[in-house]
Amino acid sequence: MDRNSREPMVRNDQRNLSHKGFVRQLRVGISKGGLNKTKKEKVMINGGEVTQDEEEQVRPMSRAEKRREVKVETLTRLRGGETPFLAWGYSDLRVQRGEEVVIQRMPIKSTGLAEIMEQLAADAPVPPVKKQLIKPDSPEGREARLQHATLMQVYDTTDKDYIERTRKHNVKTTFRIILNGLAVDIADENDVILVKSNGPGMRSEVNDEDAALTVLKGLGFSTHHFDKLYTDITSLTNTEKEAVDLE
Repeated sequence: MDRNSREPMVRNDQRNLSHKGFVRQLRVGISKGGLNKTKKEKVMINGGEVTQDEEEQVRPMSRAEKRREVKVETLTRLRGGETPFLAWGYSDLRVQRGEEVVIQRMPIKSTGLAEIMEQLAADAPVPPVKKQLIKPDSPEGREARLQHATLMQVYDTTDKDYIERTRKHNVKTTFRIILNGLAVDIADENDVILVKSNGPGMRSEVNDEDAALTVLKGLGFSTHHFDKLYTDITSLTNTEKEAVDLE
């Protein structure tokens, strides 16, 4: 596009086809039929059986209970070398094996994710531009404060190639956040380290992204598991619950 062109540029109603345009709202906590099971079912966490009394202790907290659990700290000074915003936690992934329910608890962290998300956002696909007659009473016309119908350049977010590139970018973004947000090492069957976690306070070293994802899928990770990991990792510093469509 000629930068010296005098034709105005506006975005249309469908312009917000960014990462958030592909996400869907997830329910907070563990889905129905999670940890509150009948007496016939056993509940396991990290290989340890939970008794019926303990079962009640590990049930998902209500929103009111979570609000009561929040600790408020007032900062009066920010000093280099300290880590008041270092966030880490756990993502509980549910696995059912017959009548037995196992919760695999995955340590997660937020260290280094801000830089990764900024880079991924900068690399996001840009929609192509097309000429379109914009009427004054249309959303674009009102935004541009047009007085009469005008031929303008707009971003074509309905372009099939752009939609496909954006879908792939969103999937790539989600998996990259998961690999860098897991606070555990990932190795292949020969014990070759594919992702070195370096603990909750350090950035992960991703040596082979594709091979690491292949290992996770081979371990039995489902789309729901990836959804929940992504949600839990991004929620360490963000209250908004999101997950990307991995299909």
